[in-house]
Formats: sequence, structure tokens, C-alpha cells
Amino acid sequence: MNALEKLNAYEKQRDKEEGMTRRTEPLVKLTYKEGLDGLMYPEINEPKNNHTLSLMEQRIQQYLMTYQPNLYNELLLTQELMTVLPQMEAKYHSQVAKNFETLNQNEKPKEQPREREKQLNYLKTQAMELANSQLFPTN
Repeated sequence: MNALEKLNAYEKQRDKEEGMTRRTEPLVKLTYKEGLDGLMYPEINEPKNNHTLSLMEQRIQQYLMTYQPNLYNELLLTQELMTVLPQMEAKYHSQVAKNFETLNQNEKPKEQPREREKQLNYLKTQAMELANSQLFPTN
């Protein structure tokens, strides 16, 4: 059983479960309408369900491959970017977080100048008191 037969069997089984009858006509019919520039463009009806949407997407891709290869290439690039960009963004954010962590680990905490001045003043007063007590003992 090849892939197409498996797909047809699966679709028939799903149609039975959903209570639908198998249609022989295509789900999406492309009708053409003349555009403002005089060219004919496909006119696509709204999809009825997700299955129709996937078929419609396939038909659109098929049309673009055949008649508009540049647009098809842009579509492929856009789809690829939509899958790659979130991964790249997550990688970038994790790298930035790692860089901040290493910076925080390497950075020694700086003493506040006021704290240091307070400590120096305290040590000076202690030294002065010690010197005064030794020079001028009180009995």
C-alpha cells in the first residue's frame, strides 16, 4: 500500500467518523477573475474547515510554483524565517543572559566611598584615642 492509498483510506475512515460522504469534486475550485491590470488572477473561496485550508494552501503553493516562481520563493523564505527566527531569538536571549551572568560573576563588588570614609574616620578616632590614652594616662 503506497502513501496515496494510505491517505485515501485515512480520509475515507475520517469521513465515515464525521458522517460525511466522500466528494469526487475538488474541495477548492479556483475561479479566475480579471484584475485591474487586465491579468487573470485566481479567486479563492473561504475555507470551511482546517482540512480544506490545508488543501487550499497546497493549491496556492502549486499555483505559485507554476505561474509565479518569484512569489513562491519568497513564500518559502518567509516560511523558513518564521520557523528559524524564534529559535535564533531564543538563542540570542540565552547568550545575553549568559553574558550578564559572567559579567556579574567577574565583577567584584565595589565598596561605597562613604563606607570607606566612615571606616577610615573610625580607625583615625580609634588611633587618636589609643595615642591619647598612652600619652596622657588617667589614674
